[in-house]
Amino acid sequence: MTAETDLLPLPWQCETAMCPALYTAEQVRACVSSATEALRAEVAEARGGWHMANGTAELAMKHRDAAEARAERLAEALRDARHAGSLLANIAYNLAQDESLSEPVRWSLDDARKRWDQAATTANAALEQETTNGQ
Repeated sequence: MTAETDLLPLPWQCETAMCPALYTAEQVRACVSSATEALRAEVAEARGGWHMANGTAELAMKHRDAAEARAERLAEALRDARHAGSLLANIAYNLAQDESLSEPVRWSLDDARKRWDQAATTANAALEQETTNGQ
């Protein structure tokens, strides 16, 4: 808060002979000046802190905006990968139905499709969680 200052007593507070009944203009100016300088210093300090806080907030908002843009790019890439994987899973399913292929090949195609389905389910859940948490 403000710095402590030695203020002159008010005339009606004087009870002793050592207390002047009236103050000279120089005494009043000196008293007001000392109090004013202390307040000016406090205001300058507060303004400096405000500017620092404002700059920190602006930097934080820039980082937040960059993180949101990156998250959106990653989400779009994940959606594209899910779509491509879905197409490949459909191809694997259709090939696994071809009885002219050997049983191990058909089993491998079906296993790849099942693994894709599991990975897609996990990716969908992660994307949904991130979308929900971001709002």
